Amino acid sequence: MILNYLLALFLTLILEFIVFCLFGYRDKKALLTVLGINLVTHPLLGVVLFIKIMVSGTMFSFLEIILLELIIVLVESVFLYYIYLYKYYKLLFLAFIANLVSFLLGLMVF
Repeated sequence: MILNYLLALFLTLILEFIVFCLFGYRDKKALLTVLGINLVTHPLLGVVLFIKIMVSGTMFSFLEIILLELIIVLVESVFLYYIYLYKYYKLLFLAFIANLVSFLLGLMVF
């Protein structure tokens, strides 16, 4: 279970950094940003999923997972805004695409 989580985190970091590179963010700051943001949001999402399963005994519905992912996108876009001080809607789009790519790969792999 822990190895699966670490693999998911590693793949998320790689994929989201690739998306950042495609958007023109290729420097050390971008790498540290992807790393920092995901080291906050990724475990947080894992804890929320774990608590839900433990409390209710049921898995999340697809709609609930999409809602949680959208909340993560909003949180990450706010972090990006304060780090880059750039147009919020462009950073929101970047966060959305980065998370969409990692989410879709996660569906295929896990």
